[in-house]
Amino acid sequence: MYPYNNGYIEGINNTTKVIKRMSYGIKSFERLKKKILWRQQVRTTLKHA
Repeated sequence: MYPYNNGYIEGINNTTKVIKRMSYGIKSFERLKKKILWRQQVRTTLKHA
């Protein structure tokens, strides 16, 4: 087995897809982008807290 994996990135991709599905109907791409970036910031903050 290898000591490397892509689990962290797969988690980010999954979260992004879930947010995209939940945000169906948002007319502004900027709002969707801010929502995704905010979620990633919260995730990183909680991980390092």
